[in-house]
Amino acid sequence: MKSVTKIAFRIHGLVGLVAGIFLLLIGLSGSILVFYHEIDATVNADKLHVEPNGRLPLPLDSLFNIVAQNTDSSTGILYDAYYSNPNVAYEFRIYTPMEKSHSKMWLVSINQYTGEILRNGAFDFSTSFLHWLLVFHYSFRLGGFGILLTTIFALLLFTSLFTGTIVYRKKNFKSLLFRFPLRTAKGNFSISNFHRGVGVWSLVFNGIIFFTGFLMTWTSLTPDYWKDEDKIPLRQHAFLPKVSIDSLLNEAKIIFPDFEVKSIFQSSEDTTEFSISGDMKSTSSIYKPNSASATFNSTTGELIKTFDINNEKSFDNWWGLSYSTHIGTFGGQTTRWLYVFIGLTPGLLSISGALLWWRRKKQKHSDRNKNGI
Repeated sequence: MKSVTKIAFRIHGLVGLVAGIFLLLIGLSGSILVFYHEIDATVNADKLHVEPNGRLPLPLDSLFNIVAQNTDSSTGILYDAYYSNPNVAYEFRIYTPMEKSHSKMWLVSINQYTGEILRNGAFDFSTSFLHWLLVFHYSFRLGGFGILLTTIFALLLFTSLFTGTIVYRKKNFKSLLFRFPLRTAKGNFSISNFHRGVGVWSLVFNGIIFFTGFLMTWTSLTPDYWKDEDKIPLRQHAFLPKVSIDSLLNEAKIIFPDFEVKSIFQSSEDTTEFSISGDMKSTSSIYKPNSASATFNSTTGELIKTFDINNEKSFDNWWGLSYSTHIGTFGGQTTRWLYVFIGLTPGLLSISGALLWWRRKKQKHSDRNKNGI
C-alpha cells in the first residue's frame, strides 16, 4: 500500500502543478458567475435600468423583430428570461458562426416598454466584464480548443481529488471533524493541514461541480466535435417565425400549468422549429431552470414535441439535475452562496499545494547541501 500511496502522491503533486492555475481561474470565475445576472443588472444599472411607469412590456413579436433588425447575420436568436425583473431590460443573445461551427454570442439588451436598444455588442468587455468572463469560464476564450481544455482540466481535477483521498486517507476523518490544527508546535501556520482540511471539506462539492461541467463539454473529446460542417447559409437578419410568438407562448402555458418562461429560441439553422423553455412551479427546484419545453413549427404554429422532465426517463432526469447542481440553483439562495465559497477552494488548494511543493523542493536542496551532494 505504501507504493500505491507514493504513486498517488506524485500524481497528485504533478496534476496540481500542471493544472493548478487553470483550476484556480475556472473556480474563481465560477464563483463570480453564480450571481451573473444580478451583478450585471447592478454594475450596468445605467444601461439596463428601465421604468414601467404603468406600462406593460411590448409583445414579444415586436421585441424579437426589433432585435432581429438590429442584428447582423446569425444562426439563431434567444430571449434569455432567466432573470426576470420589471426594472431590468430584456436580454437577447444572438448566435453568429465562428470557426469549427462553435457559435459566438452577441448580446442585445432592449427596453421592453419602449423597444429602445440599450446595449448591443459581443460577449466581451464592450458590453460587460461579466460577459467576457462567462465565455472565459468554459473556454478560456479560445473557442472549441478552449472548451477541450476545460474538459481535460475537469478530468485532471477528478484525478487530483482521487489521489488526494488516497494520500490523506488516514487523516480524512479527522479533517471532517475539524481535528487538524492550523498552527504547528512552533506557532507557525500549517499549510499542510490547511490544504488537507480544505480539500476534504470541499471534496464532494468540487466533485459535483466539475463532473457536471464535464457533462456539458465532454463531446469535445469526440471526433464528431471537430468535423467541419457545411456552412450554414446566413441571413442578413435572424429568422423569425411566421406565426405569433406571443400566441405560441400562450399555448405553452396551456400545455404546462403555472409555466414560467426562461428562454425562447429560434434557430436559423432549422427554420421549421421554434422552442420555448421554462419551468412549472410544481417541478422540484433541483431540475430548474428549463425543466420543460414546447417546440413548434415556426411556419404553421403546429406543436411538434414537448418535454417535461417529470415524465422523462432516469438519464434525462440526471441531465436536468446536472445543470442545476452545476450552477447551484437547486437549493435556492443558500446553495448559490455556498457555491460562491466552494468556487474559491480550487484556488486555495492550488496555492497551498504549490507552497507545499516549493517547501519540499527547498528542503531537499537544503539536505543535499548539508550532505555535500
